[in-house]
Amino acid sequence: MMAQIMVLDRHEVVRAVLGDGPSACPILEDLHTEKLENAAITYEFAVPADHPDAQTIAPEGYVIIRDVDGLLQELRIKTVEDELDSEGKRIRRVTCENAALELNGSIVRPQTWTGVTASQALTNALTGTRWQPGIVEWSGTRTITIDGYKTVTEVLHQIASEFEGEIRWHVVWQDGRIVGRFVDLLRQRGRYTGKRFEYAKDITGLRRIEDTTELVTAMIGLGRADENGVRLTFADVTWSKANGDPADKPAGQDWV
Repeated sequence: MMAQIMVLDRHEVVRAVLGDGPSACPILEDLHTEKLENAAITYEFAVPADHPDAQTIAPEGYVIIRDVDGLLQELRIKTVEDELDSEGKRIRRVTCENAALELNGSIVRPQTWTGVTASQALTNALTGTRWQPGIVEWSGTRTITIDGYKTVTEVLHQIASEFEGEIRWHVVWQDGRIVGRFVDLLRQRGRYTGKRFEYAKDITGLRRIEDTTELVTAMIGLGRADENGVRLTFADVTWSKANGDPADKPAGQDWV
């Protein structure tokens, strides 16, 4: 079980520290899961719902925990579930996912990077995001072709596959804030055991769930490709709320 969970609001301001100190909100149970094959990270935990610090936990906020490598991971709160257990106690159950999944909202357009190192490829993919290359254990170069509109997350996995490496995410905390977000590309993490572990728990009682897992704030529209392989996009469409359109979108912008 984690010794400490730092709770941040959606603006990444610290609101509480759980499980640390005699008056702190206790952590009743938790589960930290990381899948090395796709770098997916989830964290589930439960706290007493009637503790004042439990009220600081809300969807789209964040938590920071320390992983098995001793590094800090930032995760975004996606679901908050209040339940009344069989003993009449109010429990708040929280599910979080890797904060780096914000990179699913950033798109890399079709292009080719010729003769790039792993570090250069990561830099290209992460340009314009809050993340940057961290530890890179690879030398040599590759030519990487982005053959369609892909999320930054997809491109990072493509880079990892091209260089036969594994991704690790971590953040650096200093002076009360995150000062760096890093994507490492390592030769190998952990070891293969051939075993799969699953966790499940039956829950009975009353529940109230807040869920933001399907929330998106922008979309790129892609249509059928023409004879030259160029996909139809929103780029030539101009919208104005003043004219009754659902959003403001200037010409040349391929997202709305």
